[in-house]
Amino acid sequence: MNQSIIYFTRTGDTKTKALKLGKETGATAYQLKDDENWQGPMGLLKGLWLSLINKKMTIKLDDEALKADQLVIMSPLWLSGPAPAVKTLLDSTTHENILLVITNHASPIDGVLKKYRAKYASVKKCYGITINKNNAEEVLEQLKKDMA
Repeated sequence: MNQSIIYFTRTGDTKTKALKLGKETGATAYQLKDDENWQGPMGLLKGLWLSLINKKMTIKLDDEALKADQLVIMSPLWLSGPAPAVKTLLDSTTHENILLVITNHASPIDGVLKKYRAKYASVKKCYGITINKNNAEEVLEQLKKDMA
């Protein structure tokens, strides 16, 4: 099965995990971008605000990313959901085989995962990587099994 890893990152945490997963599985990693500057404290505040108002973003993604049989979409948690660019991608794609990974530092994430699994029929499974739980390796191992 041909797979793409699509990730959005503000600080680099999600990118690190996406690139590691790509290296270990042979899947190509693609960065999802938008037109915003997310750097520094103002970038954080802007991200929280745009998440709160559920802002649709103008997104940029290599066309090859969506041609895979399976997509692994990775996003940081921003106000109880994926980053606005990832929400825009999920809302606009017609792809039918998506694994969604949400990364965060300390927030309870089970409710978020359940919400987005129910919202998008194309999302077959959701995973939560929580830094303070130190569960990244365990989650990535399960994800690799589910990608096989």
